Amino acid sequence: MDTLFHVTTSEVATLILRDGFWDGHACYMTATEHQGVWLSDHVLDANEGMWGDTVLAVKFAIPLAALADYEWIEEGKGYREWLVPARLVQEHATVSMAEGDDR
Repeated sequence: MDTLFHVTTSEVATLILRDGFWDGHACYMTATEHQGVWLSDHVLDANEGMWGDTVLAVKFAIPLAALADYEWIEEGKGYREWLVPARLVQEHATVSMAEGDDR
C-alpha cells in the first residue's frame, strides 16, 4: 500500500476520521477553481504551505500511478503533491492518524 499524508488541525482531523474527507475548493494560485483533497508523499509544514498540528496517513489500495491525473508537478519541489477528489480517497484508501514510523 502506498501512503500519502494530509496535514490539518486536530479538530478537522477528528471530523475526517469520523465522516471522511470532503473536497476543498479554491484557485490555489491559478486562474481556475480546483477541488479535492491535498495529499503529499512527505509530511509538509508551513514552509510548503500546510498548516496544522495533526497529520493523517492516507493508505491507498491502488497504485499511485492511478492518481497521475491529480498530481501537481512543480519544478524544484522536494516532494510530490496531489489534489485528489474526496470520492477517490473514500473508495480506495484508509485514513488514520500518522504514527512516527508512518512518516
